[in-house]
Amino acid sequence: MAELLNRACRLQTLAARIDAARASVLAAADSASEAPGVLRELGFRTASQVVAAETGAPAREIHSTARTGQWLHQFPVFATAAADGVLTLRHLRELKSLDRTDRRDALVASQDELVAAARDHDFVEFTDRVTVWLINHTTSDEVQEQVKKTSCTWNTNTDGSIDGRFHLDPLSAAAVGTGLGDEMQRLFRQQSEGDGTAATPNRRRGQALVSLMVGGAEAPGSATTTPLVNLVIGQKILENFLERFVDPDTPAVPVDRDDPDYRCERIDGTPIHPDLGFVATAVAEFERIVLDAESRPIDISAKSRGFPDWMKRALLITARAMMQFGLASQVQPEFAIRQTRPIRHGRSFDVCRRQTRVCRATPGNTASPHLNLENRIDPGRGRGPGTA
Repeated sequence: MAELLNRACRLQTLAARIDAARASVLAAADSASEAPGVLRELGFRTASQVVAAETGAPAREIHSTARTGQWLHQFPVFATAAADGVLTLRHLRELKSLDRTDRRDALVASQDELVAAARDHDFVEFTDRVTVWLINHTTSDEVQEQVKKTSCTWNTNTDGSIDGRFHLDPLSAAAVGTGLGDEMQRLFRQQSEGDGTAATPNRRRGQALVSLMVGGAEAPGSATTTPLVNLVIGQKILENFLERFVDPDTPAVPVDRDDPDYRCERIDGTPIHPDLGFVATAVAEFERIVLDAESRPIDISAKSRGFPDWMKRALLITARAMMQFGLASQVQPEFAIRQTRPIRHGRSFDVCRRQTRVCRATPGNTASPHLNLENRIDPGRGRGPGTA
């Protein structure tokens, strides 16, 4: 066993030396004076592309190795340590991430210190020491800029799911990481005690994120005053849910956005699969909104002066696009929708040559309460004639 371990260590060192040699050779090939002409004749732009084509190796990985070899020309101590097998490609990429024009002189001067950190410590300790070096060469202004970069972005897919990413400063990252880690452990124990099958770490991390978000929104003092999820489910769809629950062989009925009995969507109009709606009904609170055949609410008075939450939800159900323009708290129940043109912040404006209007109900404004979803608002269309 000892011999196998010694052999594995020697092979690891040899692999690091080979990687350093690859980086050096690829960089030399790219920078050779005759390289442009030779590569042009072969139909390539870089030596990395030639190697990738000939060997079948990933072109991106080869190109990254070549870039590392070119970078080492400025750091002879790092280059020597890599050739000796002290620095692996992973070490070199960590060091390369430190390089910046205003820090380069300091990095050149610190080569011996950082090589010693790689030689005398495991990789985790090495990265911690690299972080310490970076902290010592980061200004207060840069720290403030790092905090200002805190952000969260996501893209909404056609089916209503989202893909996102976020950037947090180190303290915020620690708070989020600790919270997610604890919640992931709780979910792991819960899942293991259930059917004995735990979700994958990535899936469990997503589940933990949702759990923490929902828990925070429902905590006392939260700014959230309405349910986090509002679904619009037609009666026929709901009945089909129950039939499929009793008999899984029962076929699913199709969703139809134009038929009140067969709608299945979020309150903003985003269609969702009935199976997702079925999951939500297990913990949902139900509110009954009565619509006629044209998806118009028949239990809202056109003379009503108040606008409580239940009326707002009925309005959003019948005019899907309004949520997308931030009108949930601005539009009064008396309004007319007759053309497929975007609403802009609740202002009254002409939307077609016939001078049809989308109006807020104000004193003296007697707009019709008619809701016509035959020509419902379509936020994907452009500005119409006469729009403000």
